[in-house]
Amino acid sequence: MPSNKEEEILSLEMMKELHINNTKRLAALETTRIAALITNFLLTVTSIIFVAALIIKLIMKINFKAEPKLSSYNTTIRQYQPNFQPPRPNEPKPQPKPIPMEIDHSRRTRAINYINRSSYNGIAGKRPPPPSNQLRNNYPNKFQRINHIAQDTNENNKYYEEDTTQDEKMQPWEEYNNEYMRKEQDNPENNFNDFVDVHF
Repeated sequence: MPSNKEEEILSLEMMKELHINNTKRLAALETTRIAALITNFLLTVTSIIFVAALIIKLIMKINFKAEPKLSSYNTTIRQYQPNFQPPRPNEPKPQPKPIPMEIDHSRRTRAINYINRSSYNGIAGKRPPPPSNQLRNNYPNKFQRINHIAQDTNENNKYYEEDTTQDEKMQPWEEYNNEYMRKEQDNPENNFNDFVDVHF
């Protein structure tokens, strides 16, 4: 049977082994925890860099457009660009010569004709006839006047004369007018000749 000393030695060795195993486990746990922290930190840094790159790309797209081509030189960008010179103006296209109008010499006349002539050239080179009330075939724009209505006779005017006849008791118009004009001339209030303002 082992003695007490041997048992103590065995127990001490077992305690040492347990302590060593515990320290190894703690070291492994600590290393795994540190590795997890490092991976989390790297993931956050990469995500921040990715988001920042996207924001910068959007800002670049908004602010800086593509360089203008030769066809679109006159755009909003008005800067000195030696590599993108303006295109030379094209030569003007040759215009066709104007075709002269055909002149109808048969319609020429020395006399001034103020009447709207039709296509009939029977009066070309002649003085136009005087206007008349009758409709002529040569002048379709001239309409016939109303000359065939009978004039009013005395029978038609008798009612009008009865209404306008002056009564004997009434004063004639000429006498009344003369009296009124005399009164107005004698009245000094109505004499405005001295107070007339002349404006130029």
